[in-house]
Amino acid sequence: MILDWELLLKYPFNDKNWLRKMLIGTALSIIPIINVFTLGYCITCMRCGIMRRRRLPSWNNWDLFLQDGVWALVIAMAYLILPFIGAFFLSGIPFIGGFFSSLLILGMGLMIPFAWANYAVSRRMEDAFRFGELIKFIMRGQPAYTLMYIFAVFAFSLILILTAIMPLFFFISGALFFYLSVVTAYIFGVIYSRC
Repeated sequence: MILDWELLLKYPFNDKNWLRKMLIGTALSIIPIINVFTLGYCITCMRCGIMRRRRLPSWNNWDLFLQDGVWALVIAMAYLILPFIGAFFLSGIPFIGGFFSSLLILGMGLMIPFAWANYAVSRRMEDAFRFGELIKFIMRGQPAYTLMYIFAVFAFSLILILTAIMPLFFFISGALFFYLSVVTAYIFGVIYSRC
């Protein structure tokens, strides 16, 4: 699968109101609990990627953003609860425990983007847990899917580290975090649409 990465990374800037939409998203993303709206917004961006729409969604469907954000959070927690429990028990084993804990969390996390995409298409929770279907989609999306997943994990981790080191740049890291969230959601949507 070949993707035009430059075009996809510029996705937010295709919209004439991109600055206003990105500022709203940035402001919401740095407020705990309220940031669930930005997660819902990213699910809508994923739908845009699936339908190949090139403009950012408007910030006018707050009920949908809240509902999708809550469900996306539930889906992520459902996928990660067992790996985190396993990580808790493995953490007592020096070095090897941390290594296997990380692999377990990253491995299950690999399912989340397409679980969200399945939910985004149907808006039914049960579709996020169709494991056989998700694995088939993930296999069809190679190597773009795994490369995007690794990039997303690395980029979000880097932003979190920078925020911890330089708290004064909190708003800048919030803007970067929101930009990456929107772009990765859109790209995963595009990859999903080709599977």
